[in-house]
Amino acid sequence: MIDRSVMTLKAISKTLFSSSALLLLAACSSGMPAPEPVLLSQFNQNTDRFGVVSTVGKAEGTIQKNGRSCDI
Repeated sequence: MIDRSVMTLKAISKTLFSSSALLLLAACSSGMPAPEPVLLSQFNQNTDRFGVVSTVGKAEGTIQKNGRSCDI
């Protein structure tokens, strides 16, 4: 005869394992496609800001470097 507490413990273990696996799988999927890579060689020193923003997208932020504003 199998003890009910052993059966309950096995059921709880299976449930915890299944829940953990589902959480890990859900964390790996953001639902958003990866961004397309950008060839930086298409830009040169004379490329205007509008051309870069229209190709790469809006800057995530701005920093100051050598007294000048730089998009990041």
